[in-house]
Amino acid sequence: LPELRQALGPHVACGPCDIRDLPTFFGGKRQRASDYGEHSIEIIAEINHAARLSLDELHALAKQLARDGADIIDLGCTPGQRWSQVADAVKSLVDEDHRVSIDTLDVWEAATACRAGVDLVLSVNSSNRAAAIDWGTPVVVIPDTPGDKKSFSETINFLSRGAVTLRLDPILEPLGCGFTDSLLR
Repeated sequence: LPELRQALGPHVACGPCDIRDLPTFFGGKRQRASDYGEHSIEIIAEINHAARLSLDELHALAKQLARDGADIIDLGCTPGQRWSQVADAVKSLVDEDHRVSIDTLDVWEAATACRAGVDLVLSVNSSNRAAAIDWGTPVVVIPDTPGDKKSFSETINFLSRGAVTLRLDPILEPLGCGFTDSLLR
């Protein structure tokens, strides 16, 4: 700011950090909507590598995530390592009134978690879509690889014909690494 004042004169002022404070910068009052803070989306909070944790640790994390605003506790599985206790984990969290999802491409883990009461399976692509027809649980569809519109569409069409409830995740790329293209998808 001193450099700008030196170059442009003493009437340079720095505006607010938050655009919602712009009215106060010009002498007005900050407007706050009566429903500020409410949301109409579901917040899914993932516990990564959930199989590595004890049930007590899972419960503590789930309770904290729910306190922080999570609507669904997502149990993240470890690729290549089947979680033989997935049903126990799901049932125990559901018994504590948590809504639970499972994040796995493993057909056995997903089917077992569905029987135990998960509300959502993340994720389904061409590798596990045939099995998803029998789960009776909504799923999140992803492409086989980021940007693969063909596999994404094929999985959507396959599951739609099977009357599976879908959520779509075209997979957003990081800023500067194809974000705009992935957002357009």
